Amino acid sequence: MSIINKIKHIVIGIACLLLVGIMIVGDFVCKEFYGDISTRLGQRTWTMEEVGDDDGYDATHYTSEYDYNIKEIRKAQEKLATDIQQEGSVILKMGALPMAKTANITLLGAASASGFLYAGSGSGAISSAAMPTLKSVFEDAGYKVNEAMWTYYNTGAGKSRQSASGRRVGESGAPAAGSAAANSVSAYKDYGIVVVGRAGAEATDIPFTTVEDENKHFLELSANEVSLIDYAIANFDNTVILLNTMQPVELSPVLNKNVAIVWIGAAGEKGVKAVPGILNGTLNPSGRLVDTYATKLMNAPSVANQGNFQITNLWSSVNGNRSGNYYVYAEGIYVGYRYYETRYADKVENRAKVGDFNYNNEVDFPFGYGLSYSTFEYSDFDIAESRDKLTAKVTVKNTSEVAGKEVVQIYMQSPYTDFDAQNGIEKSAIELVGFAKTEEIAPGASVTVNVEIPKEYMKVYDSVVNKTYIVEQGDYYFAVGKDSHDALNNVLAKRGFTKSNGMTDDGDANAVDVVKVTALDTKTYSTGEDGKKIENEFANDTINAYDSSFKYLTRSDWVGTMPRPYGGENADATYKGKITAGEK
Repeated sequence: MSIINKIKHIVIGIACLLLVGIMIVGDFVCKEFYGDISTRLGQRTWTMEEVGDDDGYDATHYTSEYDYNIKEIRKAQEKLATDIQQEGSVILKMGALPMAKTANITLLGAASASGFLYAGSGSGAISSAAMPTLKSVFEDAGYKVNEAMWTYYNTGAGKSRQSASGRRVGESGAPAAGSAAANSVSAYKDYGIVVVGRAGAEATDIPFTTVEDENKHFLELSANEVSLIDYAIANFDNTVILLNTMQPVELSPVLNKNVAIVWIGAAGEKGVKAVPGILNGTLNPSGRLVDTYATKLMNAPSVANQGNFQITNLWSSVNGNRSGNYYVYAEGIYVGYRYYETRYADKVENRAKVGDFNYNNEVDFPFGYGLSYSTFEYSDFDIAESRDKLTAKVTVKNTSEVAGKEVVQIYMQSPYTDFDAQNGIEKSAIELVGFAKTEEIAPGASVTVNVEIPKEYMKVYDSVVNKTYIVEQGDYYFAVGKDSHDALNNVLAKRGFTKSNGMTDDGDANAVDVVKVTALDTKTYSTGEDGKKIENEFANDTINAYDSSFKYLTRSDWVGTMPRPYGGENADATYKGKITAGEK
């Protein structure tokens, strides 16, 4: 065989090996991400097969109140999507809202056009190619929209380059002075609507730093976003900020500015059509926050152990070469409002070891917060007790001139005792135990709302002494409130505290009722629904089983147990126990 033929066979062999490798990798990728790939290619991943009834097969799995009329069904679905957007959107700051129903407006920000988020990614991904745009829905609602600015952010230099996985906010800011987009503003200056977008997805953690600014995390407003909002304030008669976000965003840089702020989330194909009506009052939003909007997210105890951490001495043949990744939930129950409200309450009550904590410096908007174009007042709050449940009753009156819906939120404060502190039982100073949304209430009208609360919400797990669920002796305070902080202030007022004790506002003691438990109950919730005894099953599922010196965050010592990266600042840790084959 000639040298040339040998080289030819070697090259062919290498090419075949590469091709096989590519096919193996491609096969894996296609199988793993077939849903995303099909969505991107516009392909269906399902087929419809007509099955007759003559073979005894009933193809109707779910009944419907509609006849099989696809137009009517689609119409009802679109109405439902609009209703969900209306009742889920949250007004955070009223500003100049509601907007005039006809006006010349300018949409600002990459997220107002090419970067608008209709949904999440991964299993929740949808194609945005045929979606109605913010521009089109405002035009359909009768507004004149700045075409030059829209082009700048949709296809021009301001086009979105956001990527959570790529650590990029992707906002370019306002157009350059003298450009066609900048020169167009004077004819569309009634309202400047700035859209802030933040993507989020499964399998992608929110980055701690961004490409644009290594000193800012992904959920902070970027310098370009803040400057764009300032540009809007300076150049438009009114400024509205739309939060097209999947997560809470730090808003403190703009809260003292003359703006309106509305969270709309990911609006979807049909929900986006509700946005103009929400802003101009044709629709009255009644959503409430499901997260606390913190002033500085990085101050939260749950952040300390976020990251990709390794146990450096765990990778060995003894334990089967398992991964050494770990995550220590040092914060325990103190996530979101359970942290902020509990530490605030302990500060007001002057408990020991609370440390330096100022609620107004930590929270911009509390859990459950939300405004609407209607205002409501509560009266006649009462808790009725029966065998297995409590029923909260309250009268809700519309005190405004606009019909609207109200979200009635019921919260509970359990007694936090010396027994709890000594035995590692943690309780939030306030906890949501029930809620209900009213039907639309006419101006001046009142309705009575009843919210049922299972009594088992009063139980707590004691893993040390009784090793089962218990209900402790003491006073249980139930309060109605506009949000978690309002409800807690009402409880504190009932207990005799005031602004002189450090409260942010004087609460309403009349919005609270008390349920007294006269003796410790270790029996009622000590068995499951199957009749079996409830007891400790996962005693080793705590870092203390491997590191007895570790301390979880406790409200009995906020200062001494505030979480830090478990392995130190480098985030890696060393396993302190003896690794044996039995731990595989």
